[in-house]
Amino acid sequence: MANAARQAERWKFWTELIARQKQSGKTVEAFCQENGVGGPSFYAWRKRLTEKDQPIGFALVETSAVRQQRGFGQFQNALI
Repeated sequence: MANAARQAERWKFWTELIARQKQSGKTVEAFCQENGVGGPSFYAWRKRLTEKDQPIGFALVETSAVRQQRGFGQFQNALI
């Protein structure tokens, strides 16, 4: 449980820090230097938090049976 609490604290800290940097209008380098945070850590957390909010993408996959139903069966070997 302590691990989960510690992780939640880190997520909160970095979320707030990244928001403050964005609102400050300062460069990441200047902001990190003023706040005693490493630039690589800032970029890594910003990427992690940004990716967390991104929707998961899906791709349509058609089987050969579906292609044949749509009339593409005769081209099956040409696509491979």
